[in-house]
Amino acid sequence: MFGESLCCARSLCSWRGSLFTSAVLAFLVMGLITAGPAASQQDIPINCVENVLFDLPEECESFSFQILLNQVTQTNGILGGAVPGEILEGTFTVYNATPDVEALPDAGVYVNALECVTLNFDDRTLSVDLDPVEVEIPASESDPGIRVTNDTEESTEIGSFFTDLITFSTAGAGAITLEGSNGAGVIGGGGFAFGYGDSCLSPFQSPCPPTIITNDDLPGAPGDLSQTTGAALMTFDFLTLQSEIAAGQATVLSINPLPPIACPEPGVALSIALLVPMIALLGRRRF
Repeated sequence: MFGESLCCARSLCSWRGSLFTSAVLAFLVMGLITAGPAASQQDIPINCVENVLFDLPEECESFSFQILLNQVTQTNGILGGAVPGEILEGTFTVYNATPDVEALPDAGVYVNALECVTLNFDDRTLSVDLDPVEVEIPASESDPGIRVTNDTEESTEIGSFFTDLITFSTAGAGAITLEGSNGAGVIGGGGFAFGYGDSCLSPFQSPCPPTIITNDDLPGAPGDLSQTTGAALMTFDFLTLQSEIAAGQATVLSINPLPPIACPEPGVALSIALLVPMIALLGRRRF
């Protein structure tokens, strides 16, 4: 009887793992669909912005990440030769003084905490900068930022499922810039959403609850995620002003600490985009 119960539990755990992965991916995709510039408030400051006069605040924290590209969609090759199976690298910057607006224990919601993300391809970089939203309490599920779920319990007939999950999302203006082009490329808007976590069934798995997340604070760098999580996923999308699209899904392999990296000043990409065609037009004029 115990053997049958254990076998059933393992089967259920396998199913639960698949469900957990699907749930994480669904959350990330929904984050890209619902969090966007339309809800932004232009007077809300971005804290970790490039500034020639001042150093970055000490609360700005940056990370590198590595992903395995699983799916990619693009118009007219705007991501170059990107194909599934490639390992790509990128960075993101967090303002770690962002307050937690979630009062529940073992849960944290840090709206607007993720200020910029870059993803590097062979000869180009996709970047998205936060278009911040007004903070409301309770926070909307679609608000960009970082959410932490630590050891959330769900009771079932055969035991208790515990879940650890951290998700990141940001959306706003962005650009795809070509290597060595001094900022030339295409601009538009888009978003990144990614997360990692695990779930377990007590008393059939040990240790349980999961130990990936130990509190509801803003997360640090977990390092290698390939062997320690039930799911570690990323989705991204981008739409140019010419209605060309770029989108992808990936497995997150690792997240590691970096020295602070400044986010571009809001509006710089748009200014460059408007200036380049003007310079080209003036270059064709005869005086």
